Amino acid sequence: MASSIAPQPRLVSFLVVSLVVGVHVVVLSLTPSLVTAHPKPAPDRVVTFVDLREPEPPKPLLPPPPTPPAATPQVPLPVITEKATTPEQEAQAVPASPIPVAAPPPAPVTAPSGPVEPEYLPQFKIDQVPTIPAKDILSRIVYPPLAAKQGLEAVVSLQLYIDDQGRIRKIDVLKDPGFGFAQAAVKALEGVVTQPAQAQGKPVAVKFRYDVRFKLK
Repeated sequence: MASSIAPQPRLVSFLVVSLVVGVHVVVLSLTPSLVTAHPKPAPDRVVTFVDLREPEPPKPLLPPPPTPPAATPQVPLPVITEKATTPEQEAQAVPASPIPVAAPPPAPVTAPSGPVEPEYLPQFKIDQVPTIPAKDILSRIVYPPLAAKQGLEAVVSLQLYIDDQGRIRKIDVLKDPGFGFAQAAVKALEGVVTQPAQAQGKPVAVKFRYDVRFKLK
């Protein structure tokens, strides 16, 4: 009877194995909850790695290749062929010598119209001064009315250009006191013929200074 009540070895082994498997199952079921309950701590800082290498400089742009020049069209040169010529043709080919043309005769030189202005000598180069008819000049002088009304007297200095015939060709006023004195003196001397000046015994043209005095009576 005692031998029949004792447990069998196979049954004991089965129970032990079942117990071990059950424990493993329980442990595996509790592992996710334990993992979620204790999360991993976040890192304190984030380290970023940056590439500190210097950038390569840009490559220089190469100039475009030169354009080849356009080909110049070849113009065919004319072909010169020698031809036999006859003596008559050779005579016609020789140019005739030019016929000399006589130059036209020069145009005649015409003398200027009007009297030619003489060369007037200065007064210090003459031997004898021209003789001026003072009485004729006094008779032709008209006293300026404005000066006569105010009782004014004056002296007008003139430069007379007298030719070798004694004619007064030109009159310049050297001193003009105003009030019409110079105009009256020039008008009185216009057209007057004098005895010409002389140099070395011959009549000459001269520049002669002459004063006209205006005086009330």
